[in-house]
Amino acid sequence: MGLSKNRSLWNLVIGQSISELGNQFGYIALIAVIYEQTSNFMNVGVLLIIKATIRIVVSPGAGFISDRISSRHMLIGSDLIRFMLTISILFIHNTYIIYIIVALITMAEVCFTPAFAVYLTQTVEDHELLKANAFYAFSTDLMTVIGPALAGVTISIIGTRWGLIGDSLTFGIAALFMFFISSKEKVEDIKLQGSKMTISDLNGHIIVILILGVLLMLYGGAANVLMMPMAQYLSDDFERTLGVLFSCIGTGFLIGSFLVLKSGFSVFQMEKGISLSMVLFALVSLGFTFGNSIIFVGVFCLVNGIANSLFSINSNTLLMKSSRPDIRGMITGLDNALSNGASIMSMSLGSLLLAYTSYQNIFKGLMLFPILGFSLMILIKKLGNNPSF
Repeated sequence: MGLSKNRSLWNLVIGQSISELGNQFGYIALIAVIYEQTSNFMNVGVLLIIKATIRIVVSPGAGFISDRISSRHMLIGSDLIRFMLTISILFIHNTYIIYIIVALITMAEVCFTPAFAVYLTQTVEDHELLKANAFYAFSTDLMTVIGPALAGVTISIIGTRWGLIGDSLTFGIAALFMFFISSKEKVEDIKLQGSKMTISDLNGHIIVILILGVLLMLYGGAANVLMMPMAQYLSDDFERTLGVLFSCIGTGFLIGSFLVLKSGFSVFQMEKGISLSMVLFALVSLGFTFGNSIIFVGVFCLVNGIANSLFSINSNTLLMKSSRPDIRGMITGLDNALSNGASIMSMSLGSLLLAYTSYQNIFKGLMLFPILGFSLMILIKKLGNNPSF
């Protein structure tokens, strides 16, 4: 059965896309709620720190759970929990209680990710996994591009209260789509026995991909911070320029997922796609270092988005194909925890270095990470005859 006729896949991806739209609405709405109550951006910063910390701490445990219970039930539960918790914020006027609710919402969001990854591998054949990941990435990236703008406009017109209601409704609708995905999961006997992941399960391919994810986040975390001084350097209209640059990155994400899904060229797929992404990241660093016009830098922002998409889709596919079916959730959770930790460390370091040097010099240093990544991809080819590679 092809992807176009796989009803479970369509329900799964549509439900996930609506859930992602809810994440984008929630991000904007929660920032608005906290600022309206406190009039202090420091409290907004606390909100972001809570979300980031929860992602790092909870991800491994969420992956462990997703390998031991029904992924379908976990997906539905995650959306229903977020639906109820988001609605509850309407009746809460204590900032600290809202922080607790946000922590619980983020936990449910974190549990959704490995459950989705596990179920995706169960609803498509192995040879369809790459295109299924690209299809999922395209729909998610589309929500990431239009979600914040839609949320911002909606909240500015009808207010924060209705923005939260809209946010909660997206999770309710997503849960409905998840309800209609197939309940016949390919549950392995070893999964029912509650197998444990050991160090020996982390084969060379998995370790290399996890390291690549960390390298990318060390690059990307700092790069996101450096976008702000770069926008300020390029134009006096800082906010508009920053918006244009991030829009270019978002558009690049869509192009990258489309290339994997529809182009048919092997250079965009699997290990070749990852290697190409590392080359593109190095070129982007050069472009950001020497770019002195919005158009020039915008083009490299587009390339940056394409590189991110190529890496994400292909690394997720290789990670799943290299993992035992009964530990795929744990591997996904471990990957998320390591990547989020690296991203936070990189953002902190990037902010610190800006006090001592220019963003151009920092981008020159960031070029080291994709170069190391490309070197690791060469190592992958020498690890053995894994059919996934």
